[in-house]
Amino acid sequence: MELLRAQKVSFTYPGTKRFVVRDLNLHIEQGETVAVIGKSGCGKTTLLRLLAGFMAPTTGEMHKDPGVRLSFVFQDARLLPWMRVGENIAVAIRHDSKAEQTRKVGDVLARVELSDAINDYPETLSGGMAQRVALARALVVTPDLMLMDEPFASLDAITKSALQDDFLKIKKTSNLSAVLVTHDVFEAVKLADRVFVMSEGALDSEVNLRDLTDIERFERAKALLVRLKNKTRDHEPDRQ
Repeated sequence: MELLRAQKVSFTYPGTKRFVVRDLNLHIEQGETVAVIGKSGCGKTTLLRLLAGFMAPTTGEMHKDPGVRLSFVFQDARLLPWMRVGENIAVAIRHDSKAEQTRKVGDVLARVELSDAINDYPETLSGGMAQRVALARALVVTPDLMLMDEPFASLDAITKSALQDDFLKIKKTSNLSAVLVTHDVFEAVKLADRVFVMSEGALDSEVNLRDLTDIERFERAKALLVRLKNKTRDHEPDRQ
């Protein structure tokens, strides 16, 4: 089942002529994770905001089933410091009854292994714990599609790996779809079913990772690194 489709989508900010996203075609299927990698400034975050509906495309069309529920995970946790962990998560379902909020918050905290932190304040959490809370807040709305803007970028390598594993466990027990933008090629290859390379606002190549072994994924990651280095070199100005 197709959840979302972008057709020939381009975007430019008002008053400018440069297209941040240009002539982009992308579809997201139920249950799959799509990763978009590329250097800073290539349009990855703008693409994610277009998919989320935060901005409208300048040209082209976005198609989303009206029943598809979206959630967003930002680069930082963005927790409200005056609220406890449980309250921060409940904000996303504030229109539910108190009994439903309590049940759902307890469920998602168990999924991210933070049940004991429900009454803690954000200032007492480590970076990894705060990002787990952000993940729980995104999950509590029972999304069909999660949009993730470099959610693990600020974490140390060990914590990042643990959270990546958490995400994979959650996907195994649900039919969650996700779009992940990242600078980290190995993260993209570890988490995604398909990986796109973005350059100057366009998706110019796709790598299909479905049904590959860990060794085969590692080889694809090395090939992607070479491709990205070559693209960066091609766009560097000549130095005399």
